[in-house]
Amino acid sequence: MSSDYGETDLVPGDSTIAALSIILTKFAQAEGWLSIGRTLYEPANLAVQKRRDFHLRQGVSLSIRMPQAESFTLDLHKQSNHFYPEGSLVAFVDQFCAPDPTSKDQLTPLQRIDRSRNKLEEVLKGLKVRYNYEPWMPGDARAPGILPQDHIPTRGRVRAIVGIGGRAKEVFFTRETENGESVRISVKSHFNKNVLSADSPLDRPELPLINTGSVAMPVWVPMELLHIVANQPLCNTKGKAAPLPEYNDKQGVNHHPCSLMKMQVQEELGRKKGSKLEKRGEGFKEFDEQRRNVVSDDGYRPDPSILELEKLKQCFGIEISRTPEQLYGHILDHAEIVAAVTHSKDSKGVNIKSEERKRNGGRWTHSVPDSYQHWEKFPAMMFVDFSPEPAANPEFVPSLENLITEMVKLKVLNWDHEHFVKHIRNSVLRCAMPSFDVDVVKRALEQKTRQAHPSSLLVVNINSTDKVYSSRLHAAIKRWSDIESGVRTLVVLDKSFKDIRVLEPGRHHTGTVHGTLVEDSSLEQAALRKRGWLIRKAMAMQGAVSHGVKGLDELCKPDALDTMIVGASISRGGFNAIPFCPSIASVVASVDGRFFRYCGSMRLQRAGEEPEILDLSDMMVERFEAWKAANRDKKLRCIIYYRSGASEEDFAHLKREEMASIRLAYKHAFPDANHDLQIVYIALTKGRTRFTASPSADNTAVNHDLGLVVSPPQDHRHAHNLSRHTFHIDSTPRGDNDKNRVPAPSTKYSLLANSKTTKLSGSSSSSGRSDADSPHDDHTYEQYERLTYALCHANPYAPCTLPRAAPAWHARKLANRGRCYLWEYLNGTAEVPRGIKEAGDVVGWLTGEKGVWPVGGKGRGRGGPWVEECEGRMFWL
Repeated sequence: MSSDYGETDLVPGDSTIAALSIILTKFAQAEGWLSIGRTLYEPANLAVQKRRDFHLRQGVSLSIRMPQAESFTLDLHKQSNHFYPEGSLVAFVDQFCAPDPTSKDQLTPLQRIDRSRNKLEEVLKGLKVRYNYEPWMPGDARAPGILPQDHIPTRGRVRAIVGIGGRAKEVFFTRETENGESVRISVKSHFNKNVLSADSPLDRPELPLINTGSVAMPVWVPMELLHIVANQPLCNTKGKAAPLPEYNDKQGVNHHPCSLMKMQVQEELGRKKGSKLEKRGEGFKEFDEQRRNVVSDDGYRPDPSILELEKLKQCFGIEISRTPEQLYGHILDHAEIVAAVTHSKDSKGVNIKSEERKRNGGRWTHSVPDSYQHWEKFPAMMFVDFSPEPAANPEFVPSLENLITEMVKLKVLNWDHEHFVKHIRNSVLRCAMPSFDVDVVKRALEQKTRQAHPSSLLVVNINSTDKVYSSRLHAAIKRWSDIESGVRTLVVLDKSFKDIRVLEPGRHHTGTVHGTLVEDSSLEQAALRKRGWLIRKAMAMQGAVSHGVKGLDELCKPDALDTMIVGASISRGGFNAIPFCPSIASVVASVDGRFFRYCGSMRLQRAGEEPEILDLSDMMVERFEAWKAANRDKKLRCIIYYRSGASEEDFAHLKREEMASIRLAYKHAFPDANHDLQIVYIALTKGRTRFTASPSADNTAVNHDLGLVVSPPQDHRHAHNLSRHTFHIDSTPRGDNDKNRVPAPSTKYSLLANSKTTKLSGSSSSSGRSDADSPHDDHTYEQYERLTYALCHANPYAPCTLPRAAPAWHARKLANRGRCYLWEYLNGTAEVPRGIKEAGDVVGWLTGEKGVWPVGGKGRGRGGPWVEECEGRMFWL
């Protein structure tokens, strides 16, 4: 098989060997060598299968052929559960390079090898590696040079223990600096920087935003897949997808390399009766149990959760592809999250447009939305630390430096990082406020943002464990930010920065997560999630998209660009609220065909039992106007409406009243439209609490499982004679272990109305039908179920499965966000003027009294949070 990187015939094996192959491939290409040969494996030794401290050998032979018949072989033999002694890779080459006397080169073979070794030494200078392997499945030993056809390789999980700590989820090299310190270097980062050429189409993201689980856990792309894609680019110079090597079994069936891993996972699971696992007998089961329970020399217990592919198959029915881009795409696509930090380029470094991608036949899964490529970075950041204590917060600045370093690395900030970090300790404004005082808060914030650019980001830390103090301070900061200042403000509780402090180099300690004592690895994962959340939230404030959901826009084809997804919700006051305290109604809507960014409107709604949103028509006019501003040459034909916070007994009333309000707003915003608006109405209600059994692989403080779509589709008649489909989306329970797991509620979705005349996913259109009495066929229902599940991953703050779809989540979040303006009224501490006798009077007083919501600052403020204005963006949540 040929490619820009030479011919390769490598079977996916260990991640470090795959990584080493990339270096040697690049080196062989530079030297003019023809190819790197086959990677061979030696099966396990069954004689030691019953020993707990068994040793299973793996042998790998990398043969490099040269044009003048010169060749050398790099042989690496390892033991699966013990570290290979640390040593320079150059020493391996020195040991196994053998000159060929038949060389016709003017240089002697020894001179040529020495020269080659010097170049290789430059590439590998200062790198040391040690390995930890998963053993092979037991099988018959074969002669060297022959890959056993009945031999199923292990998946080759990226769990090699290399470098400081020994618990990295990705392979790391260990580099020694001049002063003798050890520094971890990511294999992926090192290859992108030093090995892959500058014009390579492999422009890979550096941010670990590929996450699964209701608690986001980094899922690194296996290095063997990186190896396959790196050696065979996603698109060769002719714009065609490069083929992958195939493997023929006994029956002559071709298998994709990744399908071998899938076969192994199926075999290891042994879920079906008569599987290979059961046929091998109890001896193999005992051996497999020992292999799973083995502990390596440094005390690290291998993560037994090696079933991601099987989970993906169960959840989404994955079919392994036969092209590199589809192979890479399936792993990310069916985890529903695609990291989006860089964008694809062709061999000349030019951005590949979507039309060219279609023409080339490639599915560019690691590309980003076009809006991300043009978003404005933060020109500056400002920091304020509020604390009831006069002493300085020792954790704030180091954690802040770690956060800033990562944001600059990801190009979220566009200013000099070194200069800023050098003066960061003098740039933090510390404000000691023993008791809450709104005037002190305003003076501190105004002092910090007096000369600020409108697009700057203000980070405010609240260093207090008093919930009342923190909530009042948070409400005051947000009100000042939205109304008076206009500066984007990120409010963070101090515990978040303390968690990030764990990522400081050289810092090792234990701590607690949900009351359970955990080690460094769990704390590090929690810190990575917290830091990623802060960065994604900052990016969302500036209009950027931190990740994408593969296929979300494709689900609404052929008219994705003519569709708007809407979310609506109501937040009502509690028991402590003042009499007639109003509710907060919110509506958010997408503004493009990617359904990832939502603009919103809020209104105060008089207290009462009305289930519908009274000002829905006015807010929908604003949302239609915002959509028109972003899509000037398009016509809106359909909206998919997610209604949150409704009761089932109100479904008939909501459907009648709110759909009429939407159609009225559409006629007002699009007076020249010559077609009726198609509406898909989906209502959300909290379902029953579900207890999900914890698999043995998920007995940790972090959750590795995806949220699943449960409850098969069922048709049933409602009391109001509505034909509805319902389905649930579950989030997996969170907890520290099986004993104290916290159940998470599922969300029930009911398809109340569907007047869409064309089916999703580009299906053939059906005849026009009434949304009141037409039954919804299973095909249409399943399409909206898939769309809803995709929207459950379209949260810009959390790239993980949430039970609430993104538009409904945004609407609920915006309604709750508005509660900061009513904090005193919701808690019953505000004084209501005399003469307030009914709910409408409270709404009129809050919306009309200028003294309640002063307009000040620098001319960037709003007229108030409830004014009737069309915004091109939503509130800074």
